[in-house]
Amino acid sequence: MEDPIVELKFALDVLQTNSLYETRFNEYVVPMVYGSHSVNWEHAFDVFKSFSLAVLTDIELRY
Repeated sequence: MEDPIVELKFALDVLQTNSLYETRFNEYVVPMVYGSHSVNWEHAFDVFKSFSLAVLTDIELRY
């Protein structure tokens, strides 16, 4: 692997654009959430992607 940061960013894009992952989230994660605060795929993925990109950017800046 020539550039792992690029590969990880590509994987984030695949997660975001391939509907299979939204389906899996809705089938497996959503049913495990109890209480009045449910999270939809878009919000959950936006938060995940935001934190992931922040970490990757920090790694890029350090190296």
